[in-house]
Amino acid sequence: MRQAHIDKNELLSKNQLLLSEKANLDQEKRGLLEDIDALKGDFRLLNENYIESHLKFLSDKIGFGKNHRISVYFENDDSFYILGRFSSNPKYKKKHTIKFAINKGALSKTWESGSFCDFKCKSFKNAEKTYLKHQKQYYCFNEDKIRKSNMKSCSFIGYAIQDSGTPIGVILFESVEQDLSDFNNLIKEIFLEYEVILSKIVRSGKHYSHIIHYDNNVDNPENEFLQKMGGKNV
Repeated sequence: MRQAHIDKNELLSKNQLLLSEKANLDQEKRGLLEDIDALKGDFRLLNENYIESHLKFLSDKIGFGKNHRISVYFENDDSFYILGRFSSNPKYKKKHTIKFAINKGALSKTWESGSFCDFKCKSFKNAEKTYLKHQKQYYCFNEDKIRKSNMKSCSFIGYAIQDSGTPIGVILFESVEQDLSDFNNLIKEIFLEYEVILSKIVRSGKHYSHIIHYDNNVDNPENEFLQKMGGKNV
């Protein structure tokens, strides 16, 4: 009986030791996971700054102002993801981590044809009714969605970004004024000059998409509108 009592005490002691070791391991695990999350956050920030610096350079080279915006998207599994954005206007610069349908809007038109432009739309500021009519007929979204948008773009230029002849992403130039046609030739020239760099940016973004795009929430009204616009974050 005494031996059994000793064995029981030993088992209890070992069990307590194991529980203590498990608690320590769990604490270490939590710490490591926090470190990983912090590193992912740092990576996302560095990636955003890296892409933004390139887009800012392009924006400055083109001569864009506060009415303009440049966005880059990559394709993955028949969907688009926004990778980077720049506008000198903080309101238009905002972006969300959003997944876009590949078969809708300006992104789809650019993706399918390799290039896309729309200079026909009047500005919302100067011709609201005409603007709304054009957007409804050409992009197929309702008035409520467009009125809630952050950037009511009326002119667009898009190019498919290729890697060894295969399209992998899209760069989209937007303006809230009817002025992109003035930049058309320059934008084409600059895009062709920097397509190799853009291709590298998109390849990298696609490779690290599991870190960059950790939250693909598309449940808000603005995002529904963006999907109909083909991925333009507003």
